[in-house]
Amino acid sequence: MQTTEKPKTQSLRTRRLIAKYVKYLEIFGYGFVVTVAAGIAFLWFTKTEDLVLSNAEPIKPHEYVLSYDEDAVVIEALVKNKTDVTIGQPLFEISRDKSQVNRYRAKQVAEELSGELDSLAISSSLTLSERELQGVMRSATSAWEQELSQRETLTATHAGVILFEKKIVGTVVPKGDEIARILDFDDLRISAGLKGAGQRLARVGQLAHIEVITTYGDGEILRTDVDSPDSWSTGFAQFNDISDGQITKQLEEYFSGKLVAIEDDTVFALGKVKKIDLHSVLNVQNAGPFDPGEKIESEPLNRIALTGTVIEGTHTAEFRIHTFPNEIQQEIQNTLQDRILKRQFDTGGQPLSVNEISDLSMIIEMDADEPEIEGTNLDVQMVDAENSKRSFKGVIRIDDPHPVLKAKVRELALLKKPIYIKAIVKVVVGERRIAMLLFRKN
Repeated sequence: MQTTEKPKTQSLRTRRLIAKYVKYLEIFGYGFVVTVAAGIAFLWFTKTEDLVLSNAEPIKPHEYVLSYDEDAVVIEALVKNKTDVTIGQPLFEISRDKSQVNRYRAKQVAEELSGELDSLAISSSLTLSERELQGVMRSATSAWEQELSQRETLTATHAGVILFEKKIVGTVVPKGDEIARILDFDDLRISAGLKGAGQRLARVGQLAHIEVITTYGDGEILRTDVDSPDSWSTGFAQFNDISDGQITKQLEEYFSGKLVAIEDDTVFALGKVKKIDLHSVLNVQNAGPFDPGEKIESEPLNRIALTGTVIEGTHTAEFRIHTFPNEIQQEIQNTLQDRILKRQFDTGGQPLSVNEISDLSMIIEMDADEPEIEGTNLDVQMVDAENSKRSFKGVIRIDDPHPVLKAKVRELALLKKPIYIKAIVKVVVGERRIAMLLFRKN
């Protein structure tokens, strides 16, 4: 007789437990579904800025060039170099009178001749006629300057800092050449080329976020995480050239005379230290009022948020063209044939003569600018070409630059050897749904 095993049933305790908590499971399930749906809706309807970036480019003050559309003599500078000037302030005394310009050119030739005689006098004694000529040149050049009566004043067209070469005073400046520049440190700009596929959407007037690179110069840079027992959060601080070159000196003394080898076994002698990047953690505590004698300056530009506006910009592209109509192909071939037909050339001892050119093919590369015509329905002939490279080069003006940035740009730009702070420009070319970024192909 065949018997069947009776299926086991859940215990009464288990059934009661499931019955007690099943409603909580249902609530959790509904809540999870609602949360996922809300997250999807948020990601779909929330947009983020679509950015196109540039390489690191220098931040520079806008410059106004002072020049004339005719030759002019710069007689005297009325201001000192690298000082502030205001609109309408007298800068130089000049003369544009043609007869005086010609006389001043003669004066310059006389000064050069006098200098040559002075150099000759150092190496050998001058003859009587040379000494007489030297005396005449010296007296004549000093008298000529006093005879420049037709003078006028060149005034500042804009406010800013005047910049000019000291040697320009006493010379003739040709038509159109720069006499001086006025740097406007209230108007800071960045000339940048954008990279990436989104650059095709770049336009004048768009907003730009500006990320300042604070590792300017070639000094010692110390980056630190700030660890404070009185705060839950950790901060960041940066110090540029904190040891005033002492660390550089110590490292150069240590590595002096030492060698280094690279992959191909070429050996080099170590030389100057160009840049030092240091990282550390600072354990800090709250301090009292600042003592000027003990205070050290941390880099302030890390704490400044900057925006800008694209005020100029041009789309350009480079194209490779390898397919040409028969008429231009034949025209080029005829030009070449006319040039070398029946001409002889040498291939290594045997003179040869050209009878005909055949099977001519061409590949050319050309630059192209965006046409100054609105719309896409251009009534012009289109050319088949391969796009090899596209770029957008623009000028971004910083909106209301922070006083700290203006002061630092001015300090570095007016050094004997100017240094420029660099920044990365992020131009906002549109908006994109956050959900679409999740499906974007890398």
